[in-house]
Amino acid sequence: MIFLIFLLLFKTGLSLTLDEALSLYKSRSFSSKSLEVERDIYRRSYDEYARCKWFTISLSDSGSSYVNYRRDEDHTFKDHFVRNTLTPQLNLAGISLYTNWRSDYAIETKDFDNKFVSLGAKTNLTNMFYSSSSYSSDMAYLNMKMNDISSSMKDFDNISKIIDIFSTVKVYEGRIDIKERAIDQLRKDREYTEDRLKAGLASGMDIKSLDLEISMLNQELQEIYRDMYISKRQLCLLIGIEFDDQQFAEIESQDIENVLVDSRDINLLEYELESDKKQRSLELRNLLPDLFISAEYDWNEVLERYDGVYGLSVSWDVTPNLSSYNQACKKVELGEEKLANAKLNKSLELEKKRGEYLSAREAIESALQEKEYWEQVVEVQREMYKNDLISLQDYLKYFNKLRDKEISLSEKRYQIEAFKRKIKVLEEL
Repeated sequence: MIFLIFLLLFKTGLSLTLDEALSLYKSRSFSSKSLEVERDIYRRSYDEYARCKWFTISLSDSGSSYVNYRRDEDHTFKDHFVRNTLTPQLNLAGISLYTNWRSDYAIETKDFDNKFVSLGAKTNLTNMFYSSSSYSSDMAYLNMKMNDISSSMKDFDNISKIIDIFSTVKVYEGRIDIKERAIDQLRKDREYTEDRLKAGLASGMDIKSLDLEISMLNQELQEIYRDMYISKRQLCLLIGIEFDDQQFAEIESQDIENVLVDSRDINLLEYELESDKKQRSLELRNLLPDLFISAEYDWNEVLERYDGVYGLSVSWDVTPNLSSYNQACKKVELGEEKLANAKLNKSLELEKKRGEYLSAREAIESALQEKEYWEQVVEVQREMYKNDLISLQDYLKYFNKLRDKEISLSEKRYQIEAFKRKIKVLEEL
């Protein structure tokens, strides 16, 4: 009775498919929610870069000191001035519209003069072909994609644990089925032996031997149920649900196929390499001179009001940094090597899994033939035992051998299913 209660306790659990378990984990885990926040941050960063590419507002302020000389017929006057220039600037689709407000302060006379002096437009011709903002926007997008992959990989350990738990439970279910069938058969053999005992054809030791064998199988069955119970509790802890809610469902192999994500490491390396190439292009662009063309209207305070000077100017700025460009090139070379090695390792892994799959198929064929052989042997031995041609111990020896072969075949069948899923995923990368 105690044993039946124990089995009933361990047979109750939750009814859950693998997809449902993973969905619950992703919806309830704190790490998944925090990763969504990280993704939003990177997406907003990309959106900001995209907006800055077309529209920005800036404000610059510069100060200077100068001396103004004036001369009349008899004297030369020297005035000291402090000048501050404020330049608001609007960048719109690569064209900068700006205005200058100048403030002069005369130190000797303590006079203060504040006036609008110029209005102009300027564009960077180099950016028409190599836009820094475009590179920044592209790199922000790549960072967002890499963060998406990295975020998924952070949860992959727990997802792998969930898959492993379902796989373990599948193995436990196979062992339980085999041992329960063995117990049923031994109970039938015990009933037959009891009849033989009444007829004086068997001894009490035969009954005790069968009882011992049944007891050992029940103990093994109890240990399997206990291990399966622990696995289910671990699953509930991972996905954050109560254990007593429902009953554990059958695990379908196609459920597991949908969550294997071995391609993420290669995808991450590809995005990293693309990001390194963008950085190299950006460093190359920084080696080029910035060539500006500007049109400006200068207020002429000598002429009449609303009169001024129109001007067109070309300027350039050169700040090369060969060291940064060389570092970017080396980083690209290293990224290409990492990606090539990852693809080579994937190819080798695929060939290895194919070889293991073929070996597993051969092992299953051999195990199946061996199991069928031992089934026939056990059937013959059972008949021989019934006809008093062999002892009960000899019969049980063959019976246990058959049970071991059944367990081995069951585990090999599940193993080959795992190889098939692995090969399918690797071929799709």
